[in-house]
Amino acid sequence: MTNLLKNIFSVSNLSEQRILITILGFKIKTPKAYYAHARRHNPYLKYKKENVDITKLPPANGQAREVQLAGLYLLDELDYTCKQLNIQYWLDFGALLGAVRHKGFIPWDDDIDIGIMRKDHDTLIEYFDSVKRDKDLYLHFNYNKAKRSVLLKLRHKKSSHLFLDIFPYDFLNKKLLPKEQISFTKTCKQNRKKFIKKIKYTTETELYESYKVLRSDFNKADCQNTDVIWGYEFGHNWPKWVHSYDTIFPLQQIEFEGKMYPCINDYEKYLKDVYGNYFAYPKKISLGHIMYLNFPPEEKELIQELSEKARAK
Repeated sequence: MTNLLKNIFSVSNLSEQRILITILGFKIKTPKAYYAHARRHNPYLKYKKENVDITKLPPANGQAREVQLAGLYLLDELDYTCKQLNIQYWLDFGALLGAVRHKGFIPWDDDIDIGIMRKDHDTLIEYFDSVKRDKDLYLHFNYNKAKRSVLLKLRHKKSSHLFLDIFPYDFLNKKLLPKEQISFTKTCKQNRKKFIKKIKYTTETELYESYKVLRSDFNKADCQNTDVIWGYEFGHNWPKWVHSYDTIFPLQQIEFEGKMYPCINDYEKYLKDVYGNYFAYPKKISLGHIMYLNFPPEEKELIQELSEKARAK
């Protein structure tokens, strides 16, 4: 009888924010009660409705702010490690957008993205443990089964929720015109789509290594005569994966949460390529990945501790 009822109706965890309800084979995804409540009371929806200048929005507060600053602690530790290894990185995507538009986090965001060239990416993997100053931090490849993607993350051993995303880029070894960059991106997406159908691996590290096949012709030069391309191993639907060398380099400095961090050279062009009008409100203002979770007491204490350390630096 129990199995029969399960075939008719069942409820299961889909993620930390959502549940999956199955009724006679029909599947319904719905947010958990606490997350649904948080979404309904998202203050930034009101600001959007009232067309408040997006650059004037107040920062996050409460637990959301603590999570952001704990992420800032991770960034500071990564910054220290990169300086010790004499490698370059830069604020990327949401972190870069937040720096330009808000001089810090996008108010509803909770994680930090950085970009890094392939050689430095692999150097970081090889030497991170030998130069890190916080023994509880570690690098980990995260696997996205749906996209056959693998992404390096900086994590904390005492928290399953805190992370910093590290996106690799490659030197393309040729320069393309803007239209050619978009055309080449389409070719790359097609090549990746064909590749993931036949790719074989048993671990996230092996998956990362497998993508060397697609980038075998890259990184033979690191001069101004080559464009820069987004790493193959993490696919996305953006129309442009290729950027001119002088869009990225030489790296500049930008303010983020009261401190200075590396950023790409022509961030205005880059953000326009990625987001379009990046001073407009997004179609959806999604809550951060972990801002509204009910953390276990020990993890909540850790987040507060790391956020205080970030404030003190």
